[in-house]
Amino acid sequence: MTLKINTDILYGNACDISITESDGVPQVSFAPDPHGGPECLWFCFRLNRVAPITSQKIKLVLKHSYNMLGGGAPLNMRPVIKYDNNDWKRLDAPAVEKLPDGRNLVSWLINIPETYADIAYCYPYGRDEIEALIKETGGYWHKDIIGVSQNARPLIRLSNSYGSSDNKRPGLYLASRQHSAETSGSWVLDGFLRYIASLGENAPLVWSIPLTNIDGVEQGDYGKDNFPYDLNRAWGSPPMRHETLVYQRDMQRWKERCN
Repeated sequence: MTLKINTDILYGNACDISITESDGVPQVSFAPDPHGGPECLWFCFRLNRVAPITSQKIKLVLKHSYNMLGGGAPLNMRPVIKYDNNDWKRLDAPAVEKLPDGRNLVSWLINIPETYADIAYCYPYGRDEIEALIKETGGYWHKDIIGVSQNARPLIRLSNSYGSSDNKRPGLYLASRQHSAETSGSWVLDGFLRYIASLGENAPLVWSIPLTNIDGVEQGDYGKDNFPYDLNRAWGSPPMRHETLVYQRDMQRWKERCN
């Protein structure tokens, strides 16, 4: 076979993978992994080209789309793709094949990559994008590790100042990605933090957790309703997740340093 598939990259999530060929066109069939949640949302994997190939296209076949969030409207499914070191772009509407029992197969034709292609259900956002934000805002944001996750990953907090006990400055505490696959939240927060940076000293005191559910982000989880508690449902007293305990204590520190 002229393609090798590797799913252990980025915020990897794909399973039930097979590579076949039909009429000279390689076909990569795959499914998203629920990763402990009741519903699938996320997939993200890489196709590596390891040998010459005569076909100019690859057919991507998404299996079990009807078990995903939004799977009832498969024509609206528009994953993103990145060839080699180019920018991400969104795929066009898929072809939908109705199976005899009423299920759907959803597919896209993509170009053969020069070396590799990354395919994800939505634009990824992780630690690399946080580093880009810090660099591109001229070091305006301080990065601190305020604890570790259940799986011992660093819990990152960004701040534009540490404030003080007598500080009258207005304050905001912001968090995104309690449901780890909802990457749009990170992109909204990224844009908002860039705007805050443009205000300089006129900005409120902002502390922010960009990747609240860091384990889910890097494992490729959907992160909603995972057993026994997702982060969004673990904010009680006592908190039902270690991460929410860390954030609650950090919020108390922030509250004492702003108005």
